[in-house]
Amino acid sequence: MARYYMDGYTPPEGVNSASKVKDYQRQLGVKADGIWGPDTDAAYRASLNRSAQRQAQSRSGFDWGDSGRNEAFDGYYNAIRNSLSVPTVTVRAPSAGEVKDMWSGVLRPSADAAIERRNRAAEREMAETDADAVSRGMGQSSYVTSVKARQMEEAQDDISDIEAQYGAALAEKIYDTLYKYDQMSLNAQQYNAEARAAAQKTALSMASDWYNQYLSQQNAAIAAAAKGSSSKSSKGGSGSKKSSLSREDYTTSPPSSAGSSSAAKTAIGAAGARRYTPPWAKPFTIASRRNTAVKGVPMAAVKKTFDIALDIADAGANREFTVVDGDNGNVLAILLTDGGYPVDLTGCRVIAVFSKSDGTACQDSYDADGGITLCGTLNNQVDIELFAGSVAPGTVECELQIYSDPSLSTLVTTAKFNFACRKAIFSGETLTSAPQYPQLTSLMERVEVLNAETAAAAGAANSAAADCRAAMEGNVTTWKILRYS
Repeated sequence: MARYYMDGYTPPEGVNSASKVKDYQRQLGVKADGIWGPDTDAAYRASLNRSAQRQAQSRSGFDWGDSGRNEAFDGYYNAIRNSLSVPTVTVRAPSAGEVKDMWSGVLRPSADAAIERRNRAAEREMAETDADAVSRGMGQSSYVTSVKARQMEEAQDDISDIEAQYGAALAEKIYDTLYKYDQMSLNAQQYNAEARAAAQKTALSMASDWYNQYLSQQNAAIAAAAKGSSSKSSKGGSGSKKSSLSREDYTTSPPSSAGSSSAAKTAIGAAGARRYTPPWAKPFTIASRRNTAVKGVPMAAVKKTFDIALDIADAGANREFTVVDGDNGNVLAILLTDGGYPVDLTGCRVIAVFSKSDGTACQDSYDADGGITLCGTLNNQVDIELFAGSVAPGTVECELQIYSDPSLSTLVTTAKFNFACRKAIFSGETLTSAPQYPQLTSLMERVEVLNAETAAAAGAANSAAADCRAAMEGNVTTWKILRYS
């Protein structure tokens, strides 16, 4: 059978004929000549890498090949990716010549020994023929010579068979060894590709978390700057000062010298908030966003903020969180993306719809008291001040309805995300479960009876007083006293 592969290039398992090689070559888009060579092998290995990348992309929900968001995100991604140590497996496959030399050293001695034994056997047979001829007085007759010639030919035929068997065994051993090394090499390449994909997926996930924190810090700094400038303007200042906020304020570590306030702090805008240190300047820890008191900006109320990364088509993996029934200080900070890219909500109307155990509720950004604010440096953040009536104990589902275009007639509904709502430990039912509750209930009922009796007595007294007053007015006689001098 004709060879369907070149030395050093072994097809994958199951591809064992020229026709199957051609089928593979057509799928890989290379010349279908039925020979597995360097071009076919390179295309096959590239296909393995692409397959591993697609699998990692489908699991992560992002295209890690080229993050492409912006400089901040790319900085996070590259810093994390370069810090990860990706394990690799390397297989050193020997050449065909090396394998041949190895198996020749194993098989050749036994083949040479068999040939030597056959030669000695032929020599014994010819010696016995000569001895028999001498005993018969035939000497070196033509008959004896022909017999010895046949014996020599048979020996040569047997030696040729031994050489053929040796050659077949050697070829089989070389093929099996090279095939196993090729399979090991392909398995190692697939493992390395999957390891790289896993590292890239991890880097992308961490970069996404840090990028969301970066946006949150930006928004907080802008809000602080706006409030500070507004405060100065209301006090008769020369007007609002334009914020000097830039990306460098968030991607450059703060000065290490703390000797002077100007060196230790960098003012961004009018509020003087601290410069944000990027996560790659710290150990690999991810801190969730919390309410942070900014200098010069008093904290009006305690809020509980939940950061949510929401794609309009895929909810992705958001951490689970729980709110408490009756609370009105919860804020959902939603960063809206489309395939990883920010969705510009400028001029849009956003309605948050909540499906809960006791019905459905909604909050509207177009209502002045709807509790929804569209914000963010990239105009892709939706802050929802969660009303107490928007949740109920159990699982709460939420989706955003986004109305866009100049007439606000284009509607897009995002993917859903879920969160839990639990009952508060202290509520209207807490008093009922207290051991003093029966006595309190009895006293309250007694007080209500006394109040009713008192009201009835007061009514009767008022009625009697009215009757008395009427009787007096009907029977009073006016006396006139005349005095005479």
